[in-house]
Amino acid sequence: MESKTYLYSGQRKLPMDINLRKYNFIQKLITIKNEKAMDILEQTLDKVMESDCQISEEDIHLLNERLEIYINNPNDPLDWDASSQS
Repeated sequence: MESKTYLYSGQRKLPMDINLRKYNFIQKLITIKNEKAMDILEQTLDKVMESDCQISEEDIHLLNERLEIYINNPNDPLDWDASSQS
C-alpha cells in the first residue's frame, strides 16, 4: 500500500514522490549535530527496516469490502468480528 505525502503550494496540492522526500530528508540529516537525535533516527530506521509491515491481499480485500459496506450504509456499522459475508 503506497503512502503519499503532499506539498502545498498556495492553493495547489502537489504530490511529493519518494525520491524527492528522500532528498529532502538527507538535506536535513546532514545538518544534524546532536548525537542523541542521530541515535534516535538510526534506531527508528532500523526498526522500520526490520519490521514486516506488509498487508496481505486477503486483508486488503477484507478492508475494502468493509469500507464499501460502510459507505453504502454508514448508519448500520458492521462489527469487526462479524462476518462481512451476509
